[in-house]
Amino acid sequence: MCSRDTLVNYNRQLVSCIDELQQKRAIVIKDIAKKESEMEHLVTEIASLQDKFTKVKTSLVKCNAAKKQYDQNITETEAAYMKILESSQTLLQVLKQEGTINLNPNKQPQQQQQQLQQPQHLGKRR
Repeated sequence: MCSRDTLVNYNRQLVSCIDELQQKRAIVIKDIAKKESEMEHLVTEIASLQDKFTKVKTSLVKCNAAKKQYDQNITETEAAYMKILESSQTLLQVLKQEGTINLNPNKQPQQQQQQLQQPQHLGKRR
């Protein structure tokens, strides 16, 4: 049989092992609390970042819509400007062909005005 000293020795070892396990459990509990706190902080930070992301995304959508509108306005304005230039060139060519304007800078303004006031038959040559 086992002697009393052996039982006491086993008892001390068992108590020592239980104490050691309790200390390790206390360390793990502190680690769990620390990680849970960190996780709560990260969840809050994620929510904040998600809110910022949503705001930036909404702003970006608005900016892209404005850019698209500017692009359209620029394209339409450039097209209209080109039509004006083409019309101006065509008008200038017609006037030159009909002889209704004289690009001679030596003519007096009154002579040029009289020449413009005289009826001309556009499109008909004599």
